[in-house]
Amino acid sequence: MADATTDASCKEDAATTKSNLKQASSKGKKMAKHNDELNGGNNNNNKAMKKGNHVEGGEDDASSSLESKNLGLELKLNSIGRGCPPEVYVWPLSVMANGFDPYSELFTTIKLVSEEPELKSFFTNEGFKDAVKWVSRSSLKNVKKLVDEYNKAVKAYQDSKKGTIPETCASTELIQHIMAVIYSRSVTDPSKLNRYKGWSEQVYGEFSSSMISEIVRNVPIKAGDRFIDLGSGVGQVVLQVAAESLCADSFGVEKQDYPAEYARLMQIHFEAMLKWFSKKHGKYEILHGDFLEDMYREKINEADVIFVNNFAFGTQLNQQLKERFMNCKEGARIVSSLNLSPLSFTITERTLTDIGCILQVKRIRCTGEGVSWTSRPFDYYIHKVDRSMIQEFFSNPERKPVRASIPEPEPEP
Repeated sequence: MADATTDASCKEDAATTKSNLKQASSKGKKMAKHNDELNGGNNNNNKAMKKGNHVEGGEDDASSSLESKNLGLELKLNSIGRGCPPEVYVWPLSVMANGFDPYSELFTTIKLVSEEPELKSFFTNEGFKDAVKWVSRSSLKNVKKLVDEYNKAVKAYQDSKKGTIPETCASTELIQHIMAVIYSRSVTDPSKLNRYKGWSEQVYGEFSSSMISEIVRNVPIKAGDRFIDLGSGVGQVVLQVAAESLCADSFGVEKQDYPAEYARLMQIHFEAMLKWFSKKHGKYEILHGDFLEDMYREKINEADVIFVNNFAFGTQLNQQLKERFMNCKEGARIVSSLNLSPLSFTITERTLTDIGCILQVKRIRCTGEGVSWTSRPFDYYIHKVDRSMIQEFFSNPERKPVRASIPEPEPEP
């Protein structure tokens, strides 16, 4: 992501945001306080609903009236890990005007926890199955029954363990759910992410969590890899890669102020949620800075996987990226939203100075809804650093052209 040109009103907003984030950072010095803040955001959402700041979400009027005496009742989901406060949801679980759906979040959390390999044997009783079968957004009795059955299963799991609950690898679906939860609690005003100078390289865009999972699988990003995100935004790619691949190092750097500030909150909630679910993650770090600074050259050169969302970058910035990528180590993979070299690139005497001479390029076609800036079908590219191609060119006395890109498969009839 490129630099942000912030007007006077934006600077005022930034000052307010930084003040709030400073308080959040102070709380974040201890994990217990991380969790308090996490649940604080959730409780605030639900308190807003108690004030009537919600939409009906399909509840029957008679049913709502019947259970009106229970307005404000707290439903608490206990954590898998020990020592974490419960997730608190306040009745009624109606969809809020801002789109937050506490019922969906609660139900999805219970569903995914019950499907985790180390836990699913504790959710096989008929009581839990019946609670899942009959649960309804409009029925407090049935929702409470589901929560109670969930908490009993979690307690049984915890009682079966001696001492500390072991941290395990989260499923892809659970990781995507966690990322959605922490994003909604961290990025409180998404409109601030789009405060950039029009028709500039400062345009902000995001990959969906499902798209990130696809990239982890297709590259692939593995446990021993060093990953770097150049222009990491609010940090969702860095954090998800750390949790999903358990890579050796997941590193991100973001230049814009607002995304960088939100990234700090994302990290607080990320730590809290993974502890709540008792899940592992790899080492990660997100910094506020310019990825073109010399201090990041070594990180780029040593990375096994580089991610850059360069779709809106201008010619000059993309050229600067190419210059830095010329020194990437052999076998490094570069994932980008705009190809760094033509798919038809061929090494000849004329193209010897082009980065295409050391890159194999593969295009991955997506059906859409994988990125924030378009719902149309979208392509991204995986480049692999391979200097054997240029060696092949020079080893041939006749200097015959060498095709650098990976041929695409023939379309299915």
